[in-house]
Amino acid sequence: MSGTISCGTVKAQADICRNDGLWKITYTAPDSISGMEISTDGTECKVSLGGIVFDYKNEDVPFITAADYIVAVIDSTAQKDSFTLTKGTNSKGEEETRLQGSVLSSGYQLTIDKSGNITSLSAGEYKFTAVADDKKES
Repeated sequence: MSGTISCGTVKAQADICRNDGLWKITYTAPDSISGMEISTDGTECKVSLGGIVFDYKNEDVPFITAADYIVAVIDSTAQKDSFTLTKGTNSKGEEETRLQGSVLSSGYQLTIDKSGNITSLSAGEYKFTAVADDKKES
């Protein structure tokens, strides 16, 4: 899944995937962080950019990152932890489902389209907006 991660006026493009219980977020823009890769299982994290690698346990960092929220929200809803589900339509009149709950001491909303694809996610001060496959650059 690809999209925009934003916090206030700061925005970055990223690709997000999960394999064998490990999440990988790779930033693709802006140029200053393009190529930065964050790998996490939800408790330990590895950040690499330009050959520099930093490993840490999430509990050792006194703040919550965008990667922490993205992983926590998706994992929480996939495990069917407590959340509220509502159905509605987006601004284009297309059917969508909204899941709302709480992770990492913050409320979240995860929105999925009628095909089950994540279209947006917001938690804490962060928002992820997915880019539809037909809108991606070649």
